[in-house]
This record gives sequence, C-alpha cells and structure tokens, in this order.
Amino acid sequence: MINKDLFYCLSGLSRDISMKPVPRLIAHPKATSNIFISQGYAKEFYSMDGKSRIYSWFWGEGEYLIPTSGYSNIILSDEATIVEMNYGNAINLLRTHEETRELYKAIREAHRIQIAERIKEIRTFTPIERYISLITQKPWVFDKIPKSDIASYLNISIGALERFSSMKA
Repeated sequence: MINKDLFYCLSGLSRDISMKPVPRLIAHPKATSNIFISQGYAKEFYSMDGKSRIYSWFWGEGEYLIPTSGYSNIILSDEATIVEMNYGNAINLLRTHEETRELYKAIREAHRIQIAERIKEIRTFTPIERYISLITQKPWVFDKIPKSDIASYLNISIGALERFSSMKA
C-alpha cells in the first residue's frame, strides 16, 4: 500500500514495526466522510512516540482532504471552513451521476500521484530540492504554517529552513 510506504519513508523505520492508530486530534475528518477545504488549511502528521510529530502533508483552500493513512492525525487551522459529505451520500452520487464518478476518479488518481511524488522526493531529493519543490507547489505554506512544522515536513532543522528562506533566487 503506497500510504504505508509513505509512513515508512517519513519515519525512517524498518518495516518490522507495527503501527497503531493514534486518535485524531480533531473531530474531522471522520473515517466516514469526504472533506473539501473551502477556507484555511489542514496539516497531517504522524506521532512516533506520542510527543514528536513528523508532518507529512499540507492541504490548502480548494483541496480535498484525503488522509494518507489511518495512522495519521489531522489538524485544521482555526479559520478552516470545510464542506463535508458522508460516504453514504457520496456513494449515492457516484452511483447516479457519471460525471461525479469521473471527477472522483480524477481526484483519487491525482492524490495517488502526489503521494508517489512525495515518496520520491523524500528518498531522492536533497534538502534544498525538497524546499524548492514545496515553495513552488504550495507557496502559501510559508505564510501560514509554523516553521517547525515545515522543517519537519522537509526533514531539516529550523536553522536550515531559515538559511534556505534567506537565499536569493
């Protein structure tokens, strides 16, 4: 499963460990719903020891929140406004509307590709390449997300993040 690969890639752990779900820090997303972020942002992390956080994903306005794993935790920003649809209603829409099925397939495929790209970045990119990729793909992150969370996502120190941020293009 590609999401489990992302977890192992982020954690740097061997495949022998067993993962246990950590209760979500927020009521959303429920395992039984689809979520669209109309305002604000959300961020996903894994907790390895109950204290440290490894950030794995950021979603912004206009994105569908698709958790990368049942073992992750999601935090919504204070200003986040979401549109939530339970799976029952979503299934009914998918069954009755061909265009909805096509949109759903496109969203899921785009997310699958994004996860594969994230894994590739973690495994093969240098820290500066990961920074450039994030600032190119999601520049809003640098205005809204705490530096410590961005550094965790990039797997670098806050000092390295500050050095990268101060570099001229």
